[in-house]
Amino acid sequence: MMKKMNKKSIMAIVFAAMFVFASVAGIFLPKQASAVGKRGKIRSVRVTSVKKLTAGKTSKIKVKVNPKKVAAKVTFKTSNKSIATVSRKGVVRAKRPGRVTITVKVKSKNKKIKRIKIKVIPKKKASTKKKKKSTSKNTTAKKDTTKKDNTSGGNTNKDYDNENGEETPSYETALDKKTSADGVLTLSKSDLTYNSFFEAYYLPTDFTKAKTIILPEGTYMIYKEDEVKVNRTYVFNGKSSIYSGFRASSNQEVINNLDCDQKGTENFLLNAKIVGNGTAKVTLVNGKQITIVVRNFDPTNTLRYQCRKVVNEITNDSMSDMKKVNTILDYIVDHRDSHYKLNIGTYHVNTDCTGYSTIIAQMLNFAEVDCCMRLAGYDKYYGQTPTHQNNLACIDGVAYVIDETVIMKYSSLFDNNNCHIGYNTYYASQYPELNREGKLDYNLDYDHSNLNYIEYSLVLKKAGRL
Repeated sequence: MMKKMNKKSIMAIVFAAMFVFASVAGIFLPKQASAVGKRGKIRSVRVTSVKKLTAGKTSKIKVKVNPKKVAAKVTFKTSNKSIATVSRKGVVRAKRPGRVTITVKVKSKNKKIKRIKIKVIPKKKASTKKKKKSTSKNTTAKKDTTKKDNTSGGNTNKDYDNENGEETPSYETALDKKTSADGVLTLSKSDLTYNSFFEAYYLPTDFTKAKTIILPEGTYMIYKEDEVKVNRTYVFNGKSSIYSGFRASSNQEVINNLDCDQKGTENFLLNAKIVGNGTAKVTLVNGKQITIVVRNFDPTNTLRYQCRKVVNEITNDSMSDMKKVNTILDYIVDHRDSHYKLNIGTYHVNTDCTGYSTIIAQMLNFAEVDCCMRLAGYDKYYGQTPTHQNNLACIDGVAYVIDETVIMKYSSLFDNNNCHIGYNTYYASQYPELNREGKLDYNLDYDHSNLNYIEYSLVLKKAGRL
């Protein structure tokens, strides 16, 4: 009994000691998230960090949250661990020369993100020359009053409220050494970083001297838009492609970011496509602009090229929209091997309803008949799966739904408020949510205009229904 009591007493003392230690530690140990105050809205965040850091040195990032009473969680992330690492407490350790971006996220009821750029410079080589001792008796040694940061190797701090502009580092990168005197950087695949998941090379940014960057043939993507330098020209060769979105392109016949070439649908949510040779100024999602030059690209064996070629051969400006539509649909039917196997010019297509409706939209837009794809499973007629896709087009000023070879007025499916008339009787029992009597057209409900996904709305506006 005594042994049991002793064990219980000892355990009680241990737990009490642990509680006291935890309380004391909570007072004196540094915290990743502030424990002062309650969660609230962050008005502003100020991040202070060194601008340059010598390889092998460390420096701590300071974060100030306004208002101070708001409890906020702060996290740090480095863009390149091989150049510099950052701890959860914001301590940056420089590893090798290069440039790195540290992302600071501050989160409470809202979230603020700051990005700071740090240049890691090489260690200075120790001088082998011996300093001469001063022989003058009257010489008085001056006291160095300059305050140095022991953790950063004498580097200066900088507040990062905004990250704009470019700075020239005091060292040369590997790509700088390959740059010619006139600012031309010619690269091979061995100079690039490859992403095996996306099967694409990152657009290079680790240079300062180059103004024109000539890339080998391949698929490319932008890894960090903040690292992309403005006023640079990237030259793409041969069958190259881009796996990134752009806000705008000055030449859609070179860099195309339209939805099936429908006018007014420039969209950074779509992957931009290289479609021809020439020059285009493109705007990235973050607003930066670069110039892209495409050389030796052969568009002949692409679906887009063959769609336009066929449309130019079988339609003309004297035709009405309805005549153009019927001519194009007849061509597709006449060149089908089976339901979804067809030939557009010399391009063979083996697809499904999604690909089929994409071809119709592409060809009608080339014929200057505004057209887009739509989900048809919520329409009142039966026989289609919930995910079936067809088309919406503005034909001679009237909205029509095109389902492969069938053309029907939009007004036969939707009332004046663009709400469903009736419901899909075929799927009503299996999919009760398809009973959309009096509900807004599902495609309009799905059409997130704030994300620039507006092709459906554009067709209805042209037809006077929005």
